[in-house]
Amino acid sequence: MNATRRTSVTTGVLLIAATAAALAAAALVDPVLTSGDYLADLATHHHQVAGGALLYLIAAAASVSIAISLYPVLKTNSPALAVGSVVFRAIEAGLYVAAVVSLLSVLTLSQQVSTGDSPDRAPIQAVGDALLSIRAHATLAAVFAFTLGAATY
Repeated sequence: MNATRRTSVTTGVLLIAATAAALAAAALVDPVLTSGDYLADLATHHHQVAGGALLYLIAAAASVSIAISLYPVLKTNSPALAVGSVVFRAIEAGLYVAAVVSLLSVLTLSQQVSTGDSPDRAPIQAVGDALLSIRAHATLAAVFAFTLGAATY
């Protein structure tokens, strides 16, 4: 198998892995977060959400790996654009990791709600809402980084 064919196969496998991991993660996490009382639901489905977070991390790693695997092919046409694709896809992965950290922080917060130690839930709810907002904004910024990285192909 020549180098170009090997790069093509590797990139295709990484693309499928990234897509499958992101879709599976969304299927695990989104139903819990869109319920009416997401903090209570997170506490009862913490293993499901932790599994989804792991899948999001796999998707982030696979997304930057796509650009790294394409680098040798892209640099023959334009070394600057090849580096740009790796940089923007790395930024994308970093932002997805930030979104996962925010999700895991909400998961930790939900454990406090489930123990019932706090008499006033409003401040905890506000922090949870802020963390989910950070997650949404980090994900949106990651999509912009993906767009810029993909535009270099």
